[in-house]
Amino acid sequence: EEKRPIPEAERVYLKLDGCPVDIEVSAVPYRYAGEDGVFAIARDVTERKRAERALRDSEARFRTAFENASVGIHLVSLQGTFLEVNQAYSRMLGYAPDELVGRQVAGLIHPEDLRGRMRFVHDLLAGKIASGERESRLLHRDGSIVWALVWTTIQRDQTGRALYLISIVQDITARKRAAEEKETLERHLLQVQKMEAIGTLAGGIAHDFNNILAGIIG
Repeated sequence: EEKRPIPEAERVYLKLDGCPVDIEVSAVPYRYAGEDGVFAIARDVTERKRAERALRDSEARFRTAFENASVGIHLVSLQGTFLEVNQAYSRMLGYAPDELVGRQVAGLIHPEDLRGRMRFVHDLLAGKIASGERESRLLHRDGSIVWALVWTTIQRDQTGRALYLISIVQDITARKRAAEEKETLERHLLQVQKMEAIGTLAGGIAHDFNNILAGIIG
């Protein structure tokens, strides 16, 4: 009636057996044999819609796992800025997630560990390694050090082009402190044992020396 094209739109049609089918349809006014009509083009997009739904479901599952994971997870751009961080990683460093997004990762890594990280990322981007795990010292918001075990891989598209880095971060500060305390205790015990050995040796020398002196005095 309006003599204008109908923009492309998606519709759900029914097959003869009653099953629904997703259709992408467009139409334009068309005059045929002296009568007004419609020239329509319809395309079956059922598979595409099914793939889109599967992708949405997959993204929803990933989002749930990402946000509720007990370990830290973050996505980092090739320029070294945070793209996304989950709650666990944010809590680990004393920040809110939106305070970290857009920040440089290098600003949260202990200066002594930066060079090692740069070499590691270079090897990832160069394709020398597909993934890797390394210990790193992170800087908490209050200035304290957080020891972390970081597993990182690189996400690529179907052509192999690098997109971003994905890291899983586990806080191992308590474990490192326990190891340091154990090492300190072992050093202390070794020192005590050395002192005991020196004391025993000194006692033996004093005893022998007294015997010599007794003979001399006699």
